[in-house]
Amino acid sequence: MGMRTGLFSGLVALSALVTGCGANNETQPDNHGFGWYFEAQAANGLILRNEAGVVDPVSVAVIVDIYDQTRACTGLNAPGPFVIVVPGPVDETGRPGGQSLGLTFYQPPLILIAQGPIWVQVAQHEFVHYLLDQAVFPRERNDTHDSAFFVDCVHAAGLPVTG
Repeated sequence: MGMRTGLFSGLVALSALVTGCGANNETQPDNHGFGWYFEAQAANGLILRNEAGVVDPVSVAVIVDIYDQTRACTGLNAPGPFVIVVPGPVDETGRPGGQSLGLTFYQPPLILIAQGPIWVQVAQHEFVHYLLDQAVFPRERNDTHDSAFFVDCVHAAGLPVTG
């Protein structure tokens, strides 16, 4: 019980850092203003782009591994999303200068992940949003993190990974 409480406390702190990580429900044919250019596409459908200014670009193999681990943890299955790694925090529209380290847009699916020391946990968190949405989990509950997957499948830095 103590380890789970510690994990939950760490995730609450992580959630504070990922404020605004919710999703945008509007359909935008221009991919939410980010266009459709990408660098790599994986066999599972995941599409990756590293934006200009990203110091340590993420490889498609690494992001696919994180996605597959999150998918396995949740037990939910969906083709890989479009992922864009951005150089820093974004606002609620995905533009630079906000406080959000990650953002999930539901339709069309798009995930933004800010480069930084906890980007892997941010990616896991955003993948949970995406997988829940693809499984038709109620968006109101998804937006408020009303799923145990946000605790069970996102591992905060420095805390033991269980399960």
